Amino acid sequence: MRKFTLLIASLFFTIGAMAQLEAGTEYRIKEKSTGKYLSVGGTAANSYGEVYGAGKIEDDAKQIFTFEVANEGTYYVKSNSGEYISYEGTGAGWNVNADPSITNAHELTFEETANTGEFKIKGYNTSKGANKYFKWEYVGASGKYHPFNDADAGATFIVEKVAAEVYTIVYKYIHEGNVVLTNSYEVTEGGAYPDLLSGLYGVTVNGTKPTGTVSGNGEYVYEVTYGEMPFEYYEDYTAVEEANGWYNLIMHSNWNTGDGTAKYRTYLSHNEGGTTLAWGTERSLTNPSDAHYWAFVGNPINGFRVVNKATGAEKVLSSNGTTNPLMIATEGMADGYNTTWQIADRKYDVSTEGDYIREGAWFCLKHPGSNNYINANAGNGNVAFWNDNDNGSGILAVKPLTINAEADLATFYTDNYVKMPSTLGAEVYYATEVVNSNYIHLELISGEVIPAQTGVVVKYAVENNVVYAPEITSQGTTTAVTGNLLKGTTKRTLISKDANKSYYVLGMTDGVGFYNAVNGANEDEFYNGAFKAYLELPAAQGTAAFYGFDWDGTTGIDEITDNREQSTVIYDLTGRRIDAITAPGIYIVNGVKRLVK
Repeated sequence: MRKFTLLIASLFFTIGAMAQLEAGTEYRIKEKSTGKYLSVGGTAANSYGEVYGAGKIEDDAKQIFTFEVANEGTYYVKSNSGEYISYEGTGAGWNVNADPSITNAHELTFEETANTGEFKIKGYNTSKGANKYFKWEYVGASGKYHPFNDADAGATFIVEKVAAEVYTIVYKYIHEGNVVLTNSYEVTEGGAYPDLLSGLYGVTVNGTKPTGTVSGNGEYVYEVTYGEMPFEYYEDYTAVEEANGWYNLIMHSNWNTGDGTAKYRTYLSHNEGGTTLAWGTERSLTNPSDAHYWAFVGNPINGFRVVNKATGAEKVLSSNGTTNPLMIATEGMADGYNTTWQIADRKYDVSTEGDYIREGAWFCLKHPGSNNYINANAGNGNVAFWNDNDNGSGILAVKPLTINAEADLATFYTDNYVKMPSTLGAEVYYATEVVNSNYIHLELISGEVIPAQTGVVVKYAVENNVVYAPEITSQGTTTAVTGNLLKGTTKRTLISKDANKSYYVLGMTDGVGFYNAVNGANEDEFYNGAFKAYLELPAAQGTAAFYGFDWDGTTGIDEITDNREQSTVIYDLTGRRIDAITAPGIYIVNGVKRLVK
């Protein structure tokens, strides 16, 4: 027997009208006083097929009815077994018939009583006349109900709506052999299949949802692929620390900075000692505090826990969907607060004026429950509540420029124009050519702005490590460089080598310079770090294992008689390390070209 759920319908009808009953919708009709359901067909003792009240649901087809309009204010009531209730039968009895057009005794009226949702059933009977009420009366020892048709008001009935069968539809999403998400839906029989996962940043579902309507339980498996995300992500907090997977986050807003022209692009930080997030105070960072470092734990489907280096693994960025986002402890978190965020595409241009690069991997943070977005608040410099009218502030995850004190050098690459103020004491170079077989000529970039999408070497005379998160700025008077041999990526990227090219990365194995780039024992590919540059040469030129630097503005060659006593690391022109200078010639001594006579 089919299993149904009974839902008592709160029906607010006017007398003589049932316009609120849905055509084709199934109902049961129950006598209020006895709790027995109206059923067609009778029993052996009731062979003429009168309508009777059953104590329990024994035959769904005979106890489930639909309503069809007969005339204004009257209805034909048909069971799922195909029989219509009639107020005409043997004697004054009720009966059933497959054809309601035989007599107007099939036309019934449902008349609401003073109590909402309770009805009298009224019809026409040829022997008793019109507007007679349905009523049951137990007669003798036969155990059957018999129609009673006199002047009293008749029995009271309750109409119950029958809900169709509800089935469970399960979608499982698989990524690289692992189930990453399971969505379960309760769908009414005959309903449409739920839509597949969509709209998540970087996620592609391979396949389509089932066709037709739901007629049973079902489980469906879909393979998903992840595209390029705007940052690197990790499986847990420990993995972040091991990989040094921290980012500085630039948050953009279209609020003016005060002069009516420039736009805010400032770094996001956690307010140390508190829970709120600060925005709008720093457009560049030198040696950022831990409060300015953020990381992402999770995956594109399930969302990301946004963690902060200063608050540690115990706290995550969270909100209940209406409060401002805060750093909240996961243990004891109040109901309704989220631990993960969805990544959404940028909702508007990062700038609406000037010549800022807009093609960077900007994104928005979306609350998974309310589908609202984090916004910057120019009024108080904090990260504020988001709303549906403002589609979220753009965020850019960047790796800062880290200059090692031992090398005094670093490579750097970004999609945007960035400012390298002269007050930092840094010089910025790009690579133009190979000279003397073992040196890369580095050309100085004038001004304070590094061109967008340009790999560079930054030279900085320091005694301590310096970390600089640069200011994203406009192009200004800076022009793009040409013939640059330095390429770069904004994410840790596996580079597959072209057979017609040679690849080098900055290193310090035996002195500072560019070393042949390999991925362990695999010489056909290598990883380039996030926001780092690498050297790409034509294969015919890239033959050395090591390249020193030929700095712009000098010959790069110091004339000395002998530097053996002062030198510590020496290479000849083939890139081979030697213990001592034994003959005149050009050598690389501690990364500097020297002519020995």
